[in-house]
Amino acid sequence: MPWRLREICDRHGILLIFDEVICGFGRTGKAFAAQSFDVAPDIMTMAKGLTNAAIPMGPSPSVDDIYQTVMNATPGAAVEFFHGYTYSGHPVACAAGLAALDIYRDEGLFERAARLSSPSSISCFRCAICRSSPTSAATACSARSISRPPRNPASAAIR
Repeated sequence: MPWRLREICDRHGILLIFDEVICGFGRTGKAFAAQSFDVAPDIMTMAKGLTNAAIPMGPSPSVDDIYQTVMNATPGAAVEFFHGYTYSGHPVACAAGLAALDIYRDEGLFERAARLSSPSSISCFRCAICRSSPTSAATACSARSISRPPRNPASAAIR
C-alpha cells in the first residue's frame, strides 16, 4: 500500500521524497496527491502547477528537521542552500504563483476535480501503485505539510 512507504522509510532511516510536479495542485481533487493517498514525505518537489506553467518556479518544501539542518549548516552570514541562480525568487514568478493559487481557490478548481473523479479511480490508482515498484509509487504520490518530531536519521542523511 502507498502509505506503507512512510513506514518502510522510517524503519530504515531513509528520506522519503515525492515528486508533486505532475500530480499536485488539484489533479486528484486535493491540493496534493499525497492527501488523496495519505502519504507524507520528508521532501517534495513541485513546479508547473504552482504558476500554472506561466513562468518557471519550483520549490522543494521539507519537514522541519531537514529545514533546520540546512539552515544550521550555513556558515556565518552566507545564504542558506545557495544555488546561485539569477532567477531565484523572481518577483514575476512569485506574482504568477500567487495569482494561480488565488484562481485555484476562487474558482474551486480542486473541488471541481474531486467531483469529476470518482472514489473508485483513486482506489484503482492505489492498486496500480501497490503492484508497481517503490519508485513508481513515490513518483505517483506526493506530499503534504506535516509537523512531526525531529528524526535523527533524516538529519544525519542530509549532512
